[in-house]
Amino acid sequence: MIEEMPGLGSTKYQTPRGNVETYARILMSLSFLIILSCREAPEDEIVSAPRPIKAVHIGERSEERVLSFSGTVIAADISDLSFAVQGRVASVEVSRGDVVHQGQVLAKLDPAPQTLQVQSAEARLGESQARALQTKQDHDTTQTLYQNDIRSRSEFDRAVTELASARSRVEADEAALGLAKIQLGFSVITAPFDGVIAERNVEPFTDVGPGRTVLVLQSDNAVQVEVLVPARVIEAVTKNQNVSISSNLPSLRGRVYVGRVVEVARTAKEANAFPVRIGIQQSTGDFKPGMSAEATFRFRGEQVLGHLLLPINALLPEPGDEQSKLWRERNFRVFVYDPEAGSVHERTIRVGAGLLENKIAVTEGLSEGEIVATAGVHFLRDGQQVRLLEERRP
Repeated sequence: MIEEMPGLGSTKYQTPRGNVETYARILMSLSFLIILSCREAPEDEIVSAPRPIKAVHIGERSEERVLSFSGTVIAADISDLSFAVQGRVASVEVSRGDVVHQGQVLAKLDPAPQTLQVQSAEARLGESQARALQTKQDHDTTQTLYQNDIRSRSEFDRAVTELASARSRVEADEAALGLAKIQLGFSVITAPFDGVIAERNVEPFTDVGPGRTVLVLQSDNAVQVEVLVPARVIEAVTKNQNVSISSNLPSLRGRVYVGRVVEVARTAKEANAFPVRIGIQQSTGDFKPGMSAEATFRFRGEQVLGHLLLPINALLPEPGDEQSKLWRERNFRVFVYDPEAGSVHERTIRVGAGLLENKIAVTEGLSEGEIVATAGVHFLRDGQQVRLLEERRP
């Protein structure tokens, strides 16, 4: 409502009531705008930022000729020791873990049965020797009488035959005595070489038969490393080939030992891989049977077929296969980047056994030119939008 104020001519002013109505309309408009601005966006309008990832470009086949395989240290010499005769164990002179030297007495049987056999053989030999001596005297007498035409030819021939038989009997009894003495020696086990007792399988007063393993002796310093080499490489491994031996154990980390291939199996053991034994040249005693070790082979360019390489941190194990060894041929999951969609997609690949400087050979599932995520793969999901931080080549 507009009114004229007295004394102020024709100037017009709004009354307080008019101001209140104007302010109310302004406040209602502002409230409506605020409500609109605070309204939640529809769920389909929310767009998350692409996750940054590191990746590797699968663009080249490896020309590397350095292959490493994990293995186990074993004794170069190992012997199952047993008695060659039956008997009762009288004593076992060593325990498991004892260091022994060549020729040292390790165990004994009760020698009584073998001693009796020796004594009996000696008695029989004495009798046959006495009989042979008497037969020789009779032969000589008969020969003299025959030469003087006192005995007949047939009597002389019989004396010759009896003497030959007596001598044969002496020889047989001498052989029986020798065998009895050998069997007496079989009642004692001695160390065939320097080494360590790995197993003790019997105790005193136990009856054992011939051939039953009593002790297991293995060499101490003379050790080998056994590794499993995949079929694609085994033909390039040769006897006497030089190999570098190392270990990740804290006491041996950083040390490299010279090894040489001593045995190449021609029958696969597991996962289409072949056992190869490598002798460690330095007998330092650093390696003990049962320890883990790594063998690094170097091959000429034409010896090993090249494969696509992938860093091991790009790999995710298949569900339920988390505890399997990386060194064998097996399946893994990876995330492959799609440049057009800007996303990653999960894929199962197959890798070969062995490592190439923290990279593994891919035998199935990847092609040259593809891009694979290499960091944070545990946090990725199939179809997720990503952004490459860098793109590098293996």
